[in-house]
Amino acid sequence: DDSGGANPFPDAGVEGWQRPAQVSRFTPETLYQKIDGRADLYVQYHVVGLTFGAYARANEPDHTIDVYWYDLGEPQDALGIYRAESPEQPAAAGIGQQSYIAEGAGFFIKAGGYVQGLPAFPDAGDAAAALEIARRVAPLIEDRTSDLWALDVLPRDGRIEDSFEYLSENAFGLPFLSNVYTAEYDRDASRVTLFIHRENDEAAAVQ
Repeated sequence: DDSGGANPFPDAGVEGWQRPAQVSRFTPETLYQKIDGRADLYVQYHVVGLTFGAYARANEPDHTIDVYWYDLGEPQDALGIYRAESPEQPAAAGIGQQSYIAEGAGFFIKAGGYVQGLPAFPDAGDAAAALEIARRVAPLIEDRTSDLWALDVLPRDGRIEDSFEYLSENAFGLPFLSNVYTAEYDRDASRVTLFIHRENDEAAAVQ
């Protein structure tokens, strides 16, 4: 836990909510201190670090919004961990490149960033504040061109919306299959999964 450095969190933009007074930072080696039990999954997706801060409602310190701002480095890794943790049919939030709302909490990815805004009390007011905070964090993440080349290779026709995924290791339970992109399709009333993996040369692909 490294609390040094400038505070990267923006003002909440919602009356009565205060910006985090303290910022905590975690590396891949110390991540377990904050998310013990889930840290290994983030390491699998090459997490670079986590910046954490808690917004608080004035005069009601029990009402907080914990913001977990993960740097996954590469867009495919942010996509991979986001999809690994998202529900089956999430309600889109319109933030970043992909986002959803669940039980008052807001989640989104943009480039290599993955942000979670988790209110302690998921009532309507706190949930709305969590979404506004997420919207204010999103522009602070550099919007760079992503190299999700598989989106251009996997067929567009029949692709189920938001089914595109990235699996860094043990794809489909196979230890030898890593760095795999998948998408699901509607085919004659059946759901079909297509996947693609890129090797360095033809000989390696044949193996």
